[in-house]
Amino acid sequence: MTENSSRPAEDELEAKRKRRFDFKEKVTTKISDIVRFIGLGLIAVFYTIKNGAAYKGFSPAQYLILYIVGISGVISIFLDYIQYNANYYSVDTALKKENLNYEKESFSYRTAEFAFRWKRHVTTFGAAALIVLVLLT
Repeated sequence: MTENSSRPAEDELEAKRKRRFDFKEKVTTKISDIVRFIGLGLIAVFYTIKNGAAYKGFSPAQYLILYIVGISGVISIFLDYIQYNANYYSVDTALKKENLNYEKESFSYRTAEFAFRWKRHVTTFGAAALIVLVLLT
């Protein structure tokens, strides 16, 4: 805090901001790792069930849900890949600028944001579909 003020000093704010960004980076990295792991798991479950004997006795609803599980896994992995590529181009563009800032309105930046947001939703949807499939069998 500065003298005679209840506001934190600029250095304190900067340190707090850095801690928040570091935490955000750790969390987003972990989310990406978990999404990738779950997405690959959804694909593995789909493939295993599809090639097993239990699949032959599935009802049409179970059949549909199984495909939702598999497709969700594939889409989540695809969105993860799209995010990485878009981030590559976004960082590359920022590094070429004198101020090193991202162009938040650029196609690559918006694509990375879109892919990060939607890979989480798709993975959650696929995991929920898998839970439903387990409950129906």
